[in-house]
Amino acid sequence: MIYVDMLFNQDLNYASFDQQTFQTFAVSSSSDFSYSLGMFNFEYKNLSSKSYRITITPKGYIFLYNATFTVTTMI
Repeated sequence: MIYVDMLFNQDLNYASFDQQTFQTFAVSSSSDFSYSLGMFNFEYKNLSSKSYRITITPKGYIFLYNATFTVTTMI
């Protein structure tokens, strides 16, 4: 599992805030391995009024070699 904690300077309104479309993900590798986001499940958990955690879990057995996950927010 990979954990990404998103921390912000102000409170988030979770009632109108869609965590799944707030950011974009990319996965890349400097090796010959090719990864796609479809190989992973994403779960979201509120940690506080200013933060939430994204848990990234492979859908099956995946050997991550020189993989880089990039998260870009829409703000």
